[in-house]
Amino acid sequence: MMKIVFLNLLFALLFFDLDVKFTLHNLSNSGPGKIKSEKSKDICGFCHTPHNANPEVPLWGYEISEASYNLYFSPSLDSILEQPGGSSKLCLSCHDGSIALMSTRQNKRSLSKNISGYNGLDLTGSHPISFVIDDSIISQNNKKDMLLKNLKEIKVSFDEKAIKEDNKMECTTCHDPHKNIFPQGDIPFGRIEKFNLLCTSCHIPQVLKHEDRFYLPKECETCHKAHGENSTMLLKEKQQDL
Repeated sequence: MMKIVFLNLLFALLFFDLDVKFTLHNLSNSGPGKIKSEKSKDICGFCHTPHNANPEVPLWGYEISEASYNLYFSPSLDSILEQPGGSSKLCLSCHDGSIALMSTRQNKRSLSKNISGYNGLDLTGSHPISFVIDDSIISQNNKKDMLLKNLKEIKVSFDEKAIKEDNKMECTTCHDPHKNIFPQGDIPFGRIEKFNLLCTSCHIPQVLKHEDRFYLPKECETCHKAHGENSTMLLKEKQQDL
């Protein structure tokens, strides 16, 4: 049985190799980005390994960060936020800067360069992750007028696979690390091309709450930012200044 599981995972990696080859997550010497290995031709090997993998994640060969993070807070959030886990923990192993880039369990590689998408350990300015999103939580939120679509609608908007880890919102809900389907889109490795469409896959626009709603921009990103804004509701500026 374990042999079958291993082979399935190995074939999946070979399939993903075709997609990731042309993205910035290809850190081999054939990668298109500025940050890449000078010698290694192995595209998958910077994250995955067929042997002696991390026991927590099948075929995961990269070091996993043990860092503790400052988490997002909002009075409208009913889910209990815990330290990032699941696939988000894997993403943060590179993107929080706590582990040398290209440092794997089998080969302690490192590059002294900054990567794009650097988040650090302060996640107070990023959309929350690793929290349960189910119809009970959605119902609690909606009683506060923070309107969310039901879970079935959300899954259809994204992809049934995007919210699968115990119904938790993770980095991989919005981002696909193996594909950059929309290279000219608003979101790096985004599952959806436009920022506005991504937001409204979960959130129901609340235009009527705004006094000047007739002049309100249609795009969410005019006022909000998913990463890097340390403020309630991820606003780019104070509410009175918008």
